[in-house]
Amino acid sequence: MKIDLHTITDHTHNCRNDIDRLIDHAKDAGLDAIAIADTDTMSACGLALNAAENMMIIPGMKINTDLGTHLIGLFLNDEIVARDIFEVIDEIHAQGGLVVVPYPYRPRVGLLYNRYKKQMYTGEDMTRIMSRVDLIEACTYGAQPDEIAATEQYLQSVPDIPLAAGSNPQKESHIGKAYVELEDFATDSLQTLKKALLTAPRTLRFEAYSADEAGQTRTVAFKSRRRKLFWRSKTPINLPLMKSLRTVWRNTIGRINADDRDRKNVTPAQ
Repeated sequence: MKIDLHTITDHTHNCRNDIDRLIDHAKDAGLDAIAIADTDTMSACGLALNAAENMMIIPGMKINTDLGTHLIGLFLNDEIVARDIFEVIDEIHAQGGLVVVPYPYRPRVGLLYNRYKKQMYTGEDMTRIMSRVDLIEACTYGAQPDEIAATEQYLQSVPDIPLAAGSNPQKESHIGKAYVELEDFATDSLQTLKKALLTAPRTLRFEAYSADEAGQTRTVAFKSRRRKLFWRSKTPINLPLMKSLRTVWRNTIGRINADDRDRKNVTPAQ
């Protein structure tokens, strides 16, 4: 099952994505479900639910918290009123929703950027926040190479938090350029999908950043918790991105090999 967990419509300021065309592009991209997460509003969710046919709509909202950090709430019933980041998390969970950290290292709005680059949050703050986060958006379409590398490095410290991916499309044609693929899974129930996003094996797929969007598709994927990264392309990937991907690849393979050695060295219980 293929799900883009971060889409926005023309109900977000400075976005022109028509809801009907967004859904059409999602179908063309082969997606089975999309999350609508407009900034500070859920006004498009009902319209999307009415317009969707053979497409699951996850009602959500992107919240611009009081310090400028963005969080996403998924599987919501009502708009989030709070803006203090701790109260936002409480309000999302009170509705039975999932808390998602989008584009963690994006300047000004990414939680990890604001923690480690801007020191907006203390270590104690981060412990409180991350202990209640349900998903981290490891792949976002348009992410810069340094954001990809920094996110991958951080993920090593939180191996138990499930991963998300989303396109955050600035154009309708961008939808599906980053998504989660749940392996051997299908459902038409939002509740079942919510549980699966917390537990099911997955592959995250996204197109690598290209400033001019020229050339052939460049696809990168992290597979499940043992993130095996690969790419395919008929044209060269730009050098900074290639270096970042190679670093991620070496780090990932090193962890996988170490995990394999540890398992082989475990003595079975008598």
